Order: sequence, then structure tokens, then C-alpha cells
Amino acid sequence: MGNTVSAYGCGGGSSVQARGTDQGKELLRSAEQGDASVVAWILASDAHYLSHSSVFGGNSAWHKAAKAGRIQVLEALERVVQLQFAVSCKDPLEVTAPCRLARLGRSAAEVITRMVNKANLKGTTPLMLACAGCHTDAVAWLLKHGACIMFQLEANCAGCSSSSWIMIKILAELFQAAAAAAALLAVATQAA
Repeated sequence: MGNTVSAYGCGGGSSVQARGTDQGKELLRSAEQGDASVVAWILASDAHYLSHSSVFGGNSAWHKAAKAGRIQVLEALERVVQLQFAVSCKDPLEVTAPCRLARLGRSAAEVITRMVNKANLKGTTPLMLACAGCHTDAVAWLLKHGACIMFQLEANCAGCSSSSWIMIKILAELFQAAAAAAALLAVATQAA
């Protein structure tokens, strides 16, 4: 298909030819392949797909992007959530984006945090998948956006390889060391 414009109005060669295509499947495929423009278009047309997951495995677009190390897709997911919350509910009878996303959280940050910590059917989170694939940029992005390391340590990590489990433990230790250093710095600053 080359660089032609797809049904979504995005360049880059999306395989979607018509709106009749299952948008949920296309969202997950696009997230995995790194097609951030298609991901953004699908979510802009229907924000309910933010929590859509595959039937087999329960992986969401957040899982697929983290597993493949697709930072552009994670950033597109974040932008869509932020844009959805930028719209206000002017008419109480009108169901605008923040009202539709209320089941996921009360703010964009809360929705993003919930989605980056959502476990699939095996109990695996996007952070675990990014660690398993050694996608350090994706790990950093997820941690910056609220991925909970302590949840990873408490979870029954059935879907986690031993190497990703070790990486999560190391991240937890670094996180605790950074928190302790920040606390010491705060105390020293107050004393001075």
C-alpha cells in the first residue's frame, strides 16, 4: 500500500481499507506495529477503545506497545487521553469524552496510571512486558507515567520470565534508593 492515505486519513500504509474493519483488532495491530497515527485516529473516533483488549490473552494497546517497545504509540495513547479530558461536559445530557472515560478515572493522569498498571489475563502488566523485551525506553516511559513497581513485586508473575523479574526487582531497588535520597535531600534542605 506504500504511503497512500488509508481510510483513517493517515499516511504510512495502514492496511485498513474501510470503516467496516474491526477497529478493536486494528487498534491492537497498529499498537504492536508502531502505527501511532492509526492508534490516535481510532481512539479519537471512540475513546472506549482505550481499554479494549484481545480476546485471547487480554492484551490492550498499552500492552502491545510496551511489549514491542513502541514509545510513539505510548505517547499517542497519552495524547489521546489528555485531549479527551481537555473537552469539558458543557451539556449534562451530552456524553462527551471525560464523561465517557469516567469509568477509567477522574483525570487524564488517573486514566493513564490505571491503564499502565492494568494486568492482562496472565497477570502481566505493560511494565513486565517492556522489561521482558529489554525495552528500556518503554520501561522509563511507563515508570514516568505511574507504572507501579510495587504491584509488579506483589503480583504472581506467571507470565514473567526470570530475567524480566530480576529487572523489575532491580528497578524496585533503584526506585526505593531514589525515594530515600529525595527524602534525605528534603531533610537537608529544610535544615539549611
